[in-house]
This record gives sequence, structure tokens and C-alpha cells, in this order.
Amino acid sequence: MIAAVTQAPGHVAVVPLEVHGDVRDGMVRIRMERVGICGSDLHIFNGTHSQQHLPRVQGHEIVGIVDAIGTDRGDIAVGDRVVIDPQHPCGTCIACRRGRPNACLRLAVMGVHVDGGLRSVFDVNAEHVHPCGPLSADAAVFTEPVTIGIRSVERASLRRGERMLVLGAGSIGRAVTAVAALHGVRVTAADPSPQRRVLAEALGAESTCDLTESDVTETMRRFADGDGFLAVVNATGSASLGTTAVRLLAQSGTYVAVGISSEILSAPTDLIVGKELTIAGSRNSIGAFPQALDIVERVAEQLAATVSDRFGLAAVPDAMQFASTDNPVGKVIISGD
Repeated sequence: MIAAVTQAPGHVAVVPLEVHGDVRDGMVRIRMERVGICGSDLHIFNGTHSQQHLPRVQGHEIVGIVDAIGTDRGDIAVGDRVVIDPQHPCGTCIACRRGRPNACLRLAVMGVHVDGGLRSVFDVNAEHVHPCGPLSADAAVFTEPVTIGIRSVERASLRRGERMLVLGAGSIGRAVTAVAALHGVRVTAADPSPQRRVLAEALGAESTCDLTESDVTETMRRFADGDGFLAVVNATGSASLGTTAVRLLAQSGTYVAVGISSEILSAPTDLIVGKELTIAGSRNSIGAFPQALDIVERVAEQLAATVSDRFGLAAVPDAMQFASTDNPVGKVIISGD
């Protein structure tokens, strides 16, 4: 048994892992089956994440097999495939008291603040374990990203038939696209990669455009039927794209930032006031795993098809380096032993 430990920016070490003792009451022992690599993982690996705490076992998009159960919960059994909710809010801070545990002041996320899923086995609180039934491991690994998509769509507050622009068709952008499309929202996905645009279309994007086009702003505006988009979700973290997005928003529209960046968003105040825009952040999710599992089941084939690169747990150092430098088209996943 092994664990991949990010010891310093740019350096992951694969070390022996020893597991001792029985599983405590209220806990479940998980044998890792899949872990997805996402943008926040790469920020930690590259040393650019504002909340990184190294050394750390990364990995928060987790699929596993139940190996042992400390307390019988009734709905899971040894051998079941499950997904893990990685969020551990404090329950007492102002955000938690207001029903927003996703924005908890002392939020502990597996793979970020506490050790995550890039290890052969680990114990987790039973409350965070969700059975995923017949879903394949390659589909189930998208459950956590889809919860992020659910929260972003919630923040956008659109009705069926209204138009949304999604900036970026990476893992999170595609999750936002899939969730919005299943809610009847008309999605335009923008990304420089033609392959990623094809993946976004397979997940429900009505139209796509190339962010590298010289007249891309006019192209996006045409997709909005002259009114502008009622929501723009920026999954890239690019502040310059955020400024463009504000200009593309319709009267009463909403800008949702979900991509991580330390860049400064700049927008004319008179535009924000004149359009009465809403500027919203979107972080994590709130109780979204059951809904996400339902969505993943509905588009399981399309999601699984976006897996482009696979590495074993012993090859996590190579996987992180590859994902950081080679700009993979689809999803990079780590498979268990």
C-alpha cells in the first residue's frame, strides 16, 4: 500500500502506507479506486493555491470501494462502490449558521486542508460516503465536479430557456454545461480547444466558440440574440475574460466566478449599476451529492468519454507534471492498485 504525498511545490513522493487497527465507530475504510485531477490540485502542486498546507496527500474527486465499516449504516456494505464528499465544515461559523457551509470560515477539504484520496486505503466519516449503485468508476469520478457545476448553476439563477455563457470547457466548465443543459438552460461554451468544445457539445452545449478568435466577443454576442447572456460562468479564473463577460451580460444578468485565480477583476461601476448586475462567487456545494449522482447517471457515457489520460497511483508524480504542462484535452484520472 502506498500514498502520494505532495511534499513541496512541484514535488510528489510516493511513500509506503501502513494501516493499523480496526475501523472506529462512525467511520468507513475506503480502498481507492479512482481520483480525478482538477485545476485546484494543480494549483497546490504548482504552489499557487491560497490555502495549500504541505506536505499533503492530495485528491478530493474520489471513488472507492468500501473495505470495512465501523458502524452499520444500512445503505452501504463491504464491496460497494462509493463516492466521497470531501467537505468538512465547522458548523458554527457565520457561513455555517446562515446555511452556507460551503463557504465555512474553517472549512477542511480532503486533499487541501487534510489528507485526501491519493492513497491505497483511508478512513472517512460515514456521513461523507455516498453509494453510487451501478455507475462505472470512470463515470462516478465526475460526481464531485458535478456538485461544483450544480452550485454554479444555482448561483446563476436562470430559468429554462434562458441563455448562459460558460467560459472554459475543462472539467468544471463541462460540469457546469451538463448541469445547466439538463435544467433547460441554453448554453454557449467558449474554449480555445476544438476537442474540448466537442466534449462540451456532447454534454449539452447548444453552441460553442473559439476563445482565440480575434472577433470572439462579437461571436459570443451573436449567440445571445442581441440581448446579452443572463449569466456568464467563468470557469477559467481569467480576470480579463471576466471583464469581457460583464460587458456581454444582459440587463439584470449574473456573473459567476468559479475558476480559481488571484487576478483582479475590473469592471466599470456604471455598467454594473446600469445593468443592475449580480457579481457572484461559487465555492464547493451544499448537500449536492445525491443530485449530482442522479445527473452523472443520466450522462454517464458522455462523462466517462471525457477521460483522456490514466495513471496508476505509483505514477502520481508523472500525472501531476503531465497535467500541469501538457494541457490535456480531457480528464486526467488516477487508478487504484
